[in-house]
Parts: sequence; structure tokens; C-alpha cells
Amino acid sequence: MNTLVNKVYDKLGTTRSFYQLKMDELKTKLKADEQFIQKVLNIVPNIEQIAHEKKMNIEDFSITEKRVKLSLVPKEESKFIFIKDQGYTSKGAGRNQKQLNTKAEKIEKWFTDKIENISVNVNQFSLEQSPINKILCDFYFNNK
Repeated sequence: MNTLVNKVYDKLGTTRSFYQLKMDELKTKLKADEQFIQKVLNIVPNIEQIAHEKKMNIEDFSITEKRVKLSLVPKEESKFIFIKDQGYTSKGAGRNQKQLNTKAEKIEKWFTDKIENISVNVNQFSLEQSPINKILCDFYFNNK
């Protein structure tokens, strides 16, 4: 009978250890999430200021596990011009690919010049004229 009691205690100990490990993992994840949220809260005012300076509205703002996603929409008084679609080359590349790349890099630089420890990725194809005319941006945090 004593062996049965020992087995119950062993099982309880194993279960307790398992849940303790899970709790430790959740505490670590919670701490990382809190740090990420603090980083987001620190950069949002800068993003808003830059968008305001460039006469852009921010739409479709979302936060995923590792990045901030948003769309920039030029206001009527903005001088931003979307690039006209120029078709494709015989090899399937866009004729305006260089323009799209250059404009995307310029927009990325708006943010990286003024906000430390971030990387910005502008979807270059969102810079072509379309019925939507939204500039899709992803912000990533550099590890520092």
C-alpha cells in the first residue's frame, strides 16, 4: 500500500514540476511582451509626428508579435504622388521597379533617420497608383 501512496506523491511532484515550468515560461513571455509594448508606446508618438510632417494619415494600425503594421494615406494637401504602373518587361519585371524601390527606400529613411533601433519595410508595390492608394509599412525593432 505504501508504494501506491509513493506513486501518487511522485505523480503530484511531476505534475507540480510541469506546471511550475509552464508558469516560468509564461512569466518570461509576459516580461518580453511588456518590453515590446513599452517599445511600441515609445515609438508611436514619433511615427505620428513624422506622418503629420509628411501630411499623411495613419490607418490600419496593428501590432503583431514582433512588429507594428500600418498604412499611410496622403492627405489632400500632401504633395505625395503614387507611381503610375508602366507595365512589365519581356522578362516579367516591372518597368517602374527602380522608381518603386527608390521611393520605398526614401519613405523608410523618413522613419529610420528620426527613430533609433528600428527597421522599416515599405511595401514597394503599395506605391503604385491604385483605387486604394495606401502605403503599407512594417516597423521592426532592432535588438539593442
